[in-house]
Amino acid sequence: HLSLRRQRQMCIRDRTNTYFKEKDMTKKISDYQKMRFDELGIPAKRTRIDDETLNPAERVNRVTNLGAKVSDILISNHINNAGSGGGEVIYSLKSKNTLPNMIGNALQAAGLPIRSVYQRIGKNGNDFYFILRNTEPATSMIIEYGFANNEEDTNRLLYLSLIHISEPTRPY
Repeated sequence: HLSLRRQRQMCIRDRTNTYFKEKDMTKKISDYQKMRFDELGIPAKRTRIDDETLNPAERVNRVTNLGAKVSDILISNHINNAGSGGGEVIYSLKSKNTLPNMIGNALQAAGLPIRSVYQRIGKNGNDFYFILRNTEPATSMIIEYGFANNEEDTNRLLYLSLIHISEPTRPY
C-alpha cells in the first residue's frame, strides 16, 4: 500500500506524482480500452499510439484525421491535478447523458467514487473543453480517473484492475 503522505514529491502542474505521469497512466488506460474494444468487436482508434505529447490543436487534428464522424464515440482519458478525490465524467453539450452515466456507474461499481457526471458550458455557450467543442463525434466525453495528489486515487490507479473501464460501452 502506498503512502503519499511520506513521499510528497508531487508535481501537480503536470498531473504527476511520485508514482506516475498522467500521460503514461492515461496511455495505459487507453491501450487497455483499445484491447478490450478489439476483443468485444467494437471498432476503436487511438490518437496517441506512442509516447508523445500533443498540444490541443494536434489532438483535434488527430481525431479529425482518423475520420471521426458524428455517429462515433470520443473518450478522452485524464487524471485531475489536485483535489479531494474521485472521478468525473464530463460530456459534450452535443451528447446525451446515457453513455456517460453508464460509464460513471460502472466506474463507481468498480470502486472509483464518482464526484459527478456533467456538462460544462463555456463563455460562448459552447462546450468549455476544446476536445469536446472542436471535434465531430456527438457522443464525446472526458473521463477523469481521480486526482494525482490523492492517495486513494493513486492506489486505485496503480493497483486496481482496469477491467471495468471499457465494459460500460458493450451494451451501448
